[in-house]
Amino acid sequence: MLREKLKTQLILLYEKEQEAWQYFRKERELIYHELKLLDMKESRPSNDKIYYAARCVDIIKEKKGSIVSTKELKEQLHAQTDFNVRRISELYDLIQQLDPHISKARRGCFIYEDHTQIPLQSFHT
Repeated sequence: MLREKLKTQLILLYEKEQEAWQYFRKERELIYHELKLLDMKESRPSNDKIYYAARCVDIIKEKKGSIVSTKELKEQLHAQTDFNVRRISELYDLIQQLDPHISKARRGCFIYEDHTQIPLQSFHT
């Protein structure tokens, strides 16, 4: 009888030990996850306007030849980054400095015009 009681105590102690280790493992994984997020944030220049302007340039280049409105640019930039899209007007000059082929089509709209392509008619002389 004493033997059975001791065995059940051992089993209960083992179960409590497993619960404690599970708790510590979860806590450790949460800490690792937080560290990973911090590393990602530090490795990406999140507050750097040039970084966000470069993202805007990529978005505008994807729509090569078609007009990209500020609203569309804000939506795509907000989906890809954590930039405060209300301040997108601060990026206008940087966007045009990063790529001279991007011009303002009209107020609040951009267009990518690649003039480096030679038209086919120039080869038929």
